[in-house]
Amino acid sequence: KSQNIVNGCKAAKKKKFKKIITLTGHQKNNPVSKAGNINFHVQSKAYNLVENVHQILLLSIIDLIIGNEVYPVN
Repeated sequence: KSQNIVNGCKAAKKKKFKKIITLTGHQKNNPVSKAGNINFHVQSKAYNLVENVHQILLLSIIDLIIGNEVYPVN
């Protein structure tokens, strides 16, 4: 599974992507985190905790990108 993600990062580098952002958990020093330029790591071995923190991060980024246009802050 993680090898597929690493392969995707390698393909993105070949296509000259400017930045590759990875989301990881469990062990900080892992092949996926090394394959990207920016890594958001959750230091936990609890799978659901890692996934939920990543989901909050991704939803927050989307809010920053489209939030003001779609649903202005009251």
